[in-house]
Amino acid sequence: MTGSRSSRTAAVLTALLVLALPACQAGEARGSGTAAAAATTSEQPAPPAAEPAVISTDPPLDSVDVAPVTPLHVNVGHGTLTAVTVTADDGAALPGVLEPDGSTWTASADLAYGTTYAVAATAVDADGTATGAAGTIATVSPRTLTMPTVHPSADAGAVGVGQPI
Repeated sequence: MTGSRSSRTAAVLTALLVLALPACQAGEARGSGTAAAAATTSEQPAPPAAEPAVISTDPPLDSVDVAPVTPLHVNVGHGTLTAVTVTADDGAALPGVLEPDGSTWTASADLAYGTTYAVAATAVDADGTATGAAGTIATVSPRTLTMPTVHPSADAGAVGVGQPI
């Protein structure tokens, strides 16, 4: 019985050795990979990149037939506006006000009828990377422009209570 017992023991030990040997070699490969991974993780990871600044306008750039009563706004997302210029086709600059936080520029004057405005805006993101946007906005050209008045002209002379308007 000792012969069969020792041969069974030898067979079990051989089987365990055959199974354990590849596991040891894989452990060594993993160990060297773990050392390489530990070497790379000891360095500081790069900080995530900031979202790029996105400039938008209301009405949108390259719009045509915009109503002059529509206020012009230039907005930025993920950044701060650094410059906004709006110029009419005759070269006159349209004045505007930049919000204190630099997120919105609003025209402080009305748009004119039948005028094309060149809009140029620049913004920076949190990393200081500049982004620009440029385009035009054209207002509607009316067929006629009516200027109603409710006061008599200077040629009317004396005005009475029953004066037709």
